[in-house]
Amino acid sequence: MSPGIGHSQLKLVVFDLENTLIFNEFLPELAALLGKEEEVAAITQAGIDGHIDWEEGFRMRAQRLRGLTQAQIIRAARELRPMPGAKEFVPWLQAESSKVVLVTGGPREVAESALALFDADTVFSNEFHYEDGIFTGAVTIHVSPRRKGEIVRELAAKWGIRKDEIIAVLFDGVEELDAVGVYEVLAKAKQLHPPLDLTVRFRALKEQITGALGMKFLAHEVRRDLADLDLVIVPGGQGRAEVVKDSEWLQSLLDFGTEKPVASVCTGALILMAAGLLAGRKATTHRSAMDELRGTAQVVDQRIVEDGLVTTAGGVTASIDLGLQLLRKHFGPELADEVAEHLEYRENQNP
Repeated sequence: MSPGIGHSQLKLVVFDLENTLIFNEFLPELAALLGKEEEVAAITQAGIDGHIDWEEGFRMRAQRLRGLTQAQIIRAARELRPMPGAKEFVPWLQAESSKVVLVTGGPREVAESALALFDADTVFSNEFHYEDGIFTGAVTIHVSPRRKGEIVRELAAKWGIRKDEIIAVLFDGVEELDAVGVYEVLAKAKQLHPPLDLTVRFRALKEQITGALGMKFLAHEVRRDLADLDLVIVPGGQGRAEVVKDSEWLQSLLDFGTEKPVASVCTGALILMAAGLLAGRKATTHRSAMDELRGTAQVVDQRIVEDGLVTTAGGVTASIDLGLQLLRKHFGPELADEVAEHLEYRENQNP
């Protein structure tokens, strides 16, 4: 689970080490010891540009480091530079009953140094291979972008940690696909992987809801309170005009959204705005409603926009993209890709 889930609810926090908890970028720093910074940087850029995959690029960069001594690598690993506040943040999370996990694409020597520096619960890294104390350029890959999601799920199962309990709010006049699209994606992930610790439900203020086009919904839960949840999704639709009149419920949404993640689809962003969650934030909505959003939020004409705890999605069909983004963020890219393939959906990328 990513560190966006609210403070008292958060039980598992997984940090990418480099450029998150530390300033160091370890492989480039090792390359500098051999005068091969430009070669390594060029390989990194090729990966960013999509010309090579991450694993291939990692092996290529490691080959450029062949000849370094293990002593040099250990010395470099002992010179980690923590971000301001990072050393205090980790024990604070642990005091809040959170397991803190560090993940690095660097070698075991970096992992061991970081574990000692931050006193985290565990750490995952890759492995460099040596002969007579000299790095051979060979590596064993335990950590990769696709592997990170697997690490999160394995640790959650090992420690009995519950992941996201997500609800989509329903109201009369809700745009049907706004609600159903994201629900389909998240529920499909659970169907494909029943052990997945994910609960997705519809919550409303009454049992039966009539959508903007006449579809009838039966809410899973009839409750006003949101405090028991991990993430709330607010769809849009013409019925939002009545929702924004409910000041008590808007206050509960504001209280929730200042501590835990919220998301909107289409004109659901206007409900978040009415609750006070979009002031000064970057956000998107259906293009017909962007002018209404301007003046309160920084409107961005993109499919998905994230700003802090708030994620907003564009018009109607972006509901599916939002579901995939939530899977990618909280459960890993491989699960999002699997669900997209199963749904035969080609994701719409931000321009």
